[in-house]
Amino acid sequence: MAQVDTRHGEKEKLIALLMAQLNPETLDMQIIQTRAKMEQSDIDEVMKEFEEYKKLLNK
Repeated sequence: MAQVDTRHGEKEKLIALLMAQLNPETLDMQIIQTRAKMEQSDIDEVMKEFEEYKKLLNK
């Protein structure tokens, strides 16, 4: 069952990304909806990793 849930989640994420690609204004909404589904500790971890990634891009 967990594998089915994971696959379903991946499909939802992909369609959201593809929709945002067509209409970039929806990207902020996708971020808000994703964050609303997450635990705060997971959001903090992702944001920390994202900041590190941005630092690497700016070198």
